[in-house]
Order: sequence, then C-alpha cells, then structure tokens
Amino acid sequence: MYMKKRINLNSIKLLVAFILLLSFIPLLVISFYNHPSADDYNYSVYTMNILHTSGIWGILSGMFKTVKEFYFSWQGTYSAVAIMSLQPSIWGNDFYFMGTWILLFSLIFSTFIIFKNLGKLIKTNKYNSFLVAAMFLFITIQTIPSLVQGLYWWNGSSYYSLFYSFFLIEVALMISYIMNSKKSSYICLLILSFVIAGGNLIIALQQCIFLFLYSLISYIQKKDIKPTGILLVSIIGLLISALAPGNAKRQALVQGMPALKAIVMSFIEGIKHIIKWSSIENILFSILIILLV
Repeated sequence: MYMKKRINLNSIKLLVAFILLLSFIPLLVISFYNHPSADDYNYSVYTMNILHTSGIWGILSGMFKTVKEFYFSWQGTYSAVAIMSLQPSIWGNDFYFMGTWILLFSLIFSTFIIFKNLGKLIKTNKYNSFLVAAMFLFITIQTIPSLVQGLYWWNGSSYYSLFYSFFLIEVALMISYIMNSKKSSYICLLILSFVIAGGNLIIALQQCIFLFLYSLISYIQKKDIKPTGILLVSIIGLLISALAPGNAKRQALVQGMPALKAIVMSFIEGIKHIIKWSSIENILFSILIILLV
C-alpha cells in the first residue's frame, strides 16, 4: 500500500514538473531574439572594453571601476552595479540570451530551495513541498507584470528578479541555520546579507526588517545573539549603499523627500501594487496553495 502511494506521488511530481517545464519553453525560446538596450550599455562599457583588451582576467578591474564611478556619480547599490557590469552581451550580442536563462534558473532554484526547507521545518513530506513550490513558481512567472523588466532586460531584471531570488535563498539558509546551527550556513548568511544590502533598496530594506524580527525571536526564544551579527552586516551594507555620494547627486536632479517619509510611502505604494497586481489567477492559485498547506 505504501509503495503504491509512493509511486502515485512520484507520478504526480513528474507530471507537475513536466507541465512546469513546458510553461518555461516559450520564455526560453523568446530569449534568443533578445538584445541589450539602454542602461545595459553604459553599465558594462568598462568590462566590455577590458575584456576585449586584457582578457577574462582583467574583467574584475572593469567591474570595480564601474562600481566606483557609479557610487560617486549616480547610485550606491554596489553589488547590483557589479552584476549589471557583467551583462552577457559583453561577450557578444549572441550571448545576451543567457541573461534570461540565468534569471529564470535563479527563480526556479530559489523558489524550490525555500519551499524545501520550509517543508522540513513544518515536517511535511517532500511531495507536498514540491507541489506547492511548483504552483507558486508557475503563478509567479506567468503573471509577472512586465516580462521585459522581469526576465529580458538584464540591467533592470537583475536589479529586481535576481535580488529577489537572493533573498529567497537567504531565507532558506536561515531556516537551515535554525534547524542545524551549522557554521557554514552562518558564514553564507553573512556574505549573502552584505550582497543583498548592496542590491535594490526595496529588497535591502525588507532584509533588514526580516533580520530584525528573526534576531528578536532568536534572542527571546533561545538567547541566541548570533543572528544579530547578520542584521548588523545588512545594516552596514545598506548604509554604505544609501549614503553614497552618487545618491545625493541623483536626488538633486529630482524633487526628493525625507528618508523616513520615503520608507513610509514605499509601504503605501507596496499595498497599492499588491491590489493592482492581484489578478483572479493569483487569488485562485493562492487559495489552492493555502488548501494544500
């Protein structure tokens, strides 16, 4: 009886995986017709030039030069700019499709790893975790408000989609650390928190809020202060990003607002976007996921 049930669950898992894979094929095929545009060029000009003159080993100097220039002239998001400078077409326009593949793979990997670890935490079986992850991933990708900015434009897509994936991986690592307290998990969290802090400011702020709550709960329940170290790293990284001279120069070009007001307004705008982007499909899939959980 147990073997029969396991075979049926395996069959369902394979069927769901096959359907999910089919849904990705059109997205991957379109990627071969994609090409760089707008900020893809000016964020990668140094890395492309050095790659062509000094080879692959000189590419890091181009990346650091890009980060330094933008840090003092336009934006302080150091890790995001570093990734932007490495956009695939620096190897040639024919390689630009790789950006979509990287972004899609990162979304797949991060979604499945977080649901796998959540499943272990709440002690459900791996089939339930897989099914919920597949449904969540399907509706996430198929209802992206802008596929161009979500998967096809490296400069913008890496800034949001890739750092969203990094954040999911970070939460998955936190769950892993809660369960096993491994030193390797803690070190990875320290590194990842600093990387995410230098990404887009929305995820960086969310990270600080999440880590604050995580640290608070860890201290109350276990008197564990180690998560506070991860929080401090994320705050330091966010301050390095937010206090960049380039941010002040950029802000001078537009009508700005105080930082605290901007943070409050970001939550208000977030609620507006949730309402705007909550389609019938999103709601139905959310209900199905809740029922499965």
